[in-house]
Amino acid sequence: MDALVRQHKYFKEHQQEFAEEHHGECVLIYKQKERGFFASHADAYFEALKRKYIEGEFLISECIRPEEETPIIFHSRLVHRGVSHAPYRSEQQNLLDCG
Repeated sequence: MDALVRQHKYFKEHQQEFAEEHHGECVLIYKQKERGFFASHADAYFEALKRKYIEGEFLISECIRPEEETPIIFHSRLVHRGVSHAPYRSEQQNLLDCG
C-alpha cells in the first residue's frame, strides 16, 4: 500500500477525534502517527521539511468533521495520448478521445 494512502487511511480513522480536539488546525501525519497540529497548512508543510520527511510520504489535512468536508472536482479539457487539443473540436469528440 502506498505511503500516502496509509496516511490518509489513518487520518480518516481519527478524523472525528482530531476535529473535536483540534478543530480548524492542520494535522501533520507521517508513518501513521500525528506529528503535530499547526495553525496553517504552510506551517505544517515547513515543519515536515524541517524534519526531512519525504514528499509523498506525509499528509497534511485540516481537522474538520466529515460532514464539513466539501468535495473538490477537477475538470480538464486536455486530451491525453500525445494528441494536442484542437479548440474547434466538440466536447463529445474530446470525451471520445479519452476513452
